[in-house]
Amino acid sequence: INAIRHPISEDLYQVTTEGGYSTKVTCSHSLMVFDKEKFEIVPKKTNELKNGDLLVSVTKVPNKEDLTKLNLIELLSKTNADKTLIIENNRIKCKGSQYSLPIELPITPELCRLLGYYAAEGSVNEKDGIVLTFDLKEEETLVRDAINCVKKVFSLENVRVNKLKDSMQVIFGGLLACILFEKAFGMRKYAQNKSAPDFIYNAPNECKIEFLKGCFFGDGCMITKQKFYRLKLTTISRKLASDVIFLIKQLSGNAMIKEYAPSGRQRKLYYNVMISDKKTLNILQGICLEKVRHNKEK
Repeated sequence: INAIRHPISEDLYQVTTEGGYSTKVTCSHSLMVFDKEKFEIVPKKTNELKNGDLLVSVTKVPNKEDLTKLNLIELLSKTNADKTLIIENNRIKCKGSQYSLPIELPITPELCRLLGYYAAEGSVNEKDGIVLTFDLKEEETLVRDAINCVKKVFSLENVRVNKLKDSMQVIFGGLLACILFEKAFGMRKYAQNKSAPDFIYNAPNECKIEFLKGCFFGDGCMITKQKFYRLKLTTISRKLASDVIFLIKQLSGNAMIKEYAPSGRQRKLYYNVMISDKKTLNILQGICLEKVRHNKEK
């Protein structure tokens, strides 16, 4: 992919649709708009757009499912992280550590769900490893599942659990897990720039859904009022919100996004990804049903 950057000497506009999608363009650029009189799609300059104009939007994106395993050495060789690692007997480990992983890591539902938990609830402590922080009420559901995922994916029996005043922490993997999550999987470490793992867009649909499941279980809720159903994810990361919507479109679904200004205890911009159409809820029915069950347990 090639890109050209250049300075601009004109106003920059942010165009936002009713569904919450937005783009920034200059008035020299045109957007494609549906002309109701001509009954056709025509270009329209940014500074000529009006409220109520119908913009052309992507409803489906290409979906590949052919990636089933990750070569950790290939992924880490693109960074400088491989300088801190040792390869022995087709396994990879950090210097001074006995814990190791096979060079080829299968892409499993448990791995993808664990990464979803990290995107929603994770942080990094290079001394101890990856830290997943859950509400105390989720001890019997998400905490237990996260521990099970860690054991299956990384063959780790030594998973620490810290019980704090109002939360539970699942801690695992040490420095090696931190390097893998950030460098090999492309996961960001800070809440405001959390994202989906780089490989997930080419993983099987089952794994895409498992990643979304981890995200929604961690930071989402299921709203049910009479016959109205809405699945909602809240995040302060614009990147993660965009990634979630892209994945949903890969699955032939649809979602809306809404930006909220800081208020009360929320000191940063935050975003709600919302799903309410029946087709997409059916695609994600496993998430919806489990989320409803967890909500009832709480």
